[in-house]
Amino acid sequence: MLKQLQNYKFWLILAADIVLLCSVHILAYLVRFEGALTPAHWHNIQLVLPWLLAFKLITLYLFGLYQGMWRYSGVVDMIAAFKATLVVTALALSAILLFNRFEGFSRSVFLLDGIFTFLAVCSSRLAVRLFYQKFPQAFGNHPSLPSASKKKLLILGAGDAAEKVVREVRDNPDLPYEILGFLDDDANKIGKRIHGIPVLSSTDNVREAAERTGAQELLIAMPAADKEQINRVVESCRKSGLPYKTLPGMGEIINDKVSIRSIREVSYKDLLGRPQARLENQRILETIRGKTVLITGAGGSIGSELCRQILRFDPGFLVFLDANEENLYRAEMEVLHEHDYRSYVTVLGRVQHMDLLHSVFQEYRPDVVLHAAAHKHVPLIEKNPWEAVYNNVIASHRLMKAAASYQAERFILVSTDKAVRPTNVMGASKRLAEMLLQAH
Repeated sequence: MLKQLQNYKFWLILAADIVLLCSVHILAYLVRFEGALTPAHWHNIQLVLPWLLAFKLITLYLFGLYQGMWRYSGVVDMIAAFKATLVVTALALSAILLFNRFEGFSRSVFLLDGIFTFLAVCSSRLAVRLFYQKFPQAFGNHPSLPSASKKKLLILGAGDAAEKVVREVRDNPDLPYEILGFLDDDANKIGKRIHGIPVLSSTDNVREAAERTGAQELLIAMPAADKEQINRVVESCRKSGLPYKTLPGMGEIINDKVSIRSIREVSYKDLLGRPQARLENQRILETIRGKTVLITGAGGSIGSELCRQILRFDPGFLVFLDANEENLYRAEMEVLHEHDYRSYVTVLGRVQHMDLLHSVFQEYRPDVVLHAAAHKHVPLIEKNPWEAVYNNVIASHRLMKAAASYQAERFILVSTDKAVRPTNVMGASKRLAEMLLQAH
């Protein structure tokens, strides 16, 4: 309360409310008696207005209408104003009935006063919000970006998610978007408007709508759509030739997978507290493009991600090696069907088998070896330490010798932070693998 009293904005709103609340009571008399006020009416106004004004201000405060941030006033504040107005009107009618039995007073004046009070309170809060949106620099915010520098955006979907996007764009002057219209498959919505922005046509007409409006980017705001519908919409976006993004579902936002600003994901660089380490993509491209790449442990969590990332750099041929049949098959299906890449071979076997390694290197002559096959789960390795030595050390060393014998250009060992001053068997076995590679 003390902090609020030190805020000059609170006093501005309070002063505006005092003027408005006094005015609406006089206005109620003017409307009720068609502008012809007698001395008796003015006497009643002077008699009632001081305590009625106090009632109103106290009630509005108790209902939280002076604690909110008025720039964000919305439906919740309107409901609070409605409840406060009902309470004030009921109190005023009860007080007049109790002390005066309405002798010389008009009941309709107090009903009109309640209606006008509600409208005045809501209007003042809405005026603050509109002023903030129109002149954000007056509140210490950056001014809105000029229209010419904003991307022209079409939103696919005209439901609740799309409406939230419109409000986010309008409330945040830093967002570089100007929304031109909506596309929706519901024929009943076409021709209607959301916050003054028209629903132009169905999502099958993305290209035509984009050409007609001059759109530069598309946003899919259909978080509740099924797989078939999303696939169809995405295909329409692809045919339009424009860049497109999708809006995450509200369930993802609640589960902290993304923030409402994407709207952007919370990135690892926000948590590091140091500058981001950037990949040297050009040098990676020079290393991978057109080369034969062998990936061991290709079906595992790390190996499969390496497969996905390597595809971006135009490899000549990929050799996937893994001892787990199911994981290897899953990796193959993803590369084949999701990435439409066919220059590959899958080898089901263990890195420990020297004969297998010699046959693979002799037949495919890999230029780059990415060694991701390893036992990584600390508790299991603590119980089965011999497997760490056999798989992480001996197998790695055999692969290194095979790569050296067949003159591979590069050998990259995927290690672990647990190899730094190791305190467990898994970390020690990976540190040994690092030392062996350094020796080679």
